[in-house]
Amino acid sequence: MTLATVSWSLRIGLVIGHVALGGLAYLTLRRMKIDILARLAVPALIVLLPSFYQMGEVWFHADVFGLVLLVGAVYLLCAERWITGSLLLSLSAAFKIHPILALPLVAIWLFRKGRLSLTILGALFLPFLSLTVVPLQNLPGYYGSFVQQNISVRPSWSFSPFILAYKVLPSLSNIEFSTLLVNQIWILLTIALFSFVLGFAWRNPNSLQAADIVCLGVAVWLIPLRQLFHYYAFWAIIPFMLRGNLKQMTLALLPFEAACDLAVYAWTVRPDWVLSQQSTGLLLSMLDMILLVASIAACVFLVLRTSILEQRIIEAPIDRLEVLAPVPS
Repeated sequence: MTLATVSWSLRIGLVIGHVALGGLAYLTLRRMKIDILARLAVPALIVLLPSFYQMGEVWFHADVFGLVLLVGAVYLLCAERWITGSLLLSLSAAFKIHPILALPLVAIWLFRKGRLSLTILGALFLPFLSLTVVPLQNLPGYYGSFVQQNISVRPSWSFSPFILAYKVLPSLSNIEFSTLLVNQIWILLTIALFSFVLGFAWRNPNSLQAADIVCLGVAVWLIPLRQLFHYYAFWAIIPFMLRGNLKQMTLALLPFEAACDLAVYAWTVRPDWVLSQQSTGLLLSMLDMILLVASIAACVFLVLRTSILEQRIIEAPIDRLEVLAPVPS
């Protein structure tokens, strides 16, 4: 088999993955009874936006196949197929570690909705554990590709909030941060964010949809992540898009698209400058701040919408509850 044949096979696979992603997004939005404009706009954006195209064509990352599993999980959970939906979500976390915190969130969400069972718990956690813990012990190189690739150590030249500590602040003010301190900050931030989201899911089970809970779980992992490549954010952006709120989606996608386009320019047109020892890391830091703004904006929109809806449900007369809850957005 020639190199050209392999290249074309990979490209065809990526195209199929993107089309499947768009198709599943459409089916999910139709299942949620979202209006036709959003139902068509979201799949079109997933297939046609440059940032999504770049993920496969410029960088060649297999994330698109993991995202198909993630969107398939959201669709099945929306269809109340709890076991198969949980199974796909667990497989997506085994494919790429980013949805890992969505697993316990979905378990809490289903428990509060009275849908949790031992079978669903097994579907949520056993595939992930069997496909990660066992290979970690037995496959050479698996730890480096699965764990270290996502949780890097210094020095970091990626799109991460911690590039401020690794490169920007030392170059501007000669302030050095130890790796131990950075690790502790990262762990504390993750625990704090997850605790808040866990409590939020516990309090608002009936106002949260499958796309909401998956988006929160992924965002909790991504916001403080130490090696946040720009394409990692797709794991939170796509579930956010599946909520079908075009106004909020536009506000989150504009900075995200700008950051992705700038990232492609930086790494393909001027990689020598980005990687130069004379560089202060300001470009990567700026890109990461844009990505963080997009991720945090998505979470804020979601939390505010859910809180407002929950308050309306509480205050509404009994005969209006069926009209008010839950309203897909």
